[in-house]
Parts: sequence; structure tokens; C-alpha cells
Amino acid sequence: SYSAIDSHAFYRIELFEEIYFMLGNGRNLDRMIYASLCFHHLLATLTYTDLYLESTNRRKPSDNFVHVAISYMSEYVETTLSINDLAAKCGYSRSHFTHIFTKEMGMPPKEYFLRMKINRACLLLKNTNESIIEIAMRMGFGEGQYFSRTFKKIKGITATQYRKEN
Repeated sequence: SYSAIDSHAFYRIELFEEIYFMLGNGRNLDRMIYASLCFHHLLATLTYTDLYLESTNRRKPSDNFVHVAISYMSEYVETTLSINDLAAKCGYSRSHFTHIFTKEMGMPPKEYFLRMKINRACLLLKNTNESIIEIAMRMGFGEGQYFSRTFKKIKGITATQYRKEN
């Protein structure tokens, strides 16, 4: 099962991935400052572990299952997960899971997962020679047009433009 120690490790991994993503997708001043602040927070959780554990023990129980869901999404970002899969993983009904996740994260789990997929696709576009169709298939989109529409909606530019700019 899932333990409190796992949630702390998952949170730190998420912080590291956030830093990596920010620095991997451009180095403007805002991204550098944001990454730096995330890095300081990550260091604080490692340096002051007792205080970090004390503060996380005060969090609502919903925080833990949201971290479980996000970690699960991250682990399976290159697959197709349903909301039912995520809700079952966390031990909640679909409606309760969606309600709490949306409240905690400010967006529904499906949108969060799509954004996570597009962020991973950005890394692949930047760091591999895979075609856009190959990346779309790898990320579980099934068809190139759906991937292209989703990419443009989230990033504001096409995957081809993103690759050229990066």
C-alpha cells in the first residue's frame, strides 16, 4: 500500500521534475526565478526534514491521495489512463476523486494528465529525433490530429513550431 514516506518522496520528485521542466523549456528570467525558488524549497525539505514532516502531517488527507494520483499519472504518462483507473488507484469513486482533485489542483484530472503528457512530449520534441506522429503514439494519443489540437491548445503553438524554436 501507500505510506506517508512515499508521499514525501513523491513530492520531492515532483519538485525536481518541475525544476527540470522549467529549465528544459527555455531559460527566460521568470523560468529561472521559478526554478530557483522550487530548488530552494526542495533543499528545505531535505535539510529540515523534521520540520517538513511536521508541516505535512497537518495537511488534509486529500493532499495525500492527490499526490498518489499525480505520481501515478507521471509513472504512466505514456499510456492511456481513465479517470476510473485513477479513482480506483486512490480508493475513491470517480465523482469524489474528480471533485477533490479539481479543488486541490485547480483543474480536472483529465486536463492535468493531458498537460502532463504535452509537457513530456515537449521534452521528446526537444531531445529526440522522433517524428511528431511517433511522439503522439508514444504518448498514447492514438492519432496525430488529436495530439496536434491538444498541443496547440495547451502550448499556444504547434508541435512543429515548438520543435523549431527549441
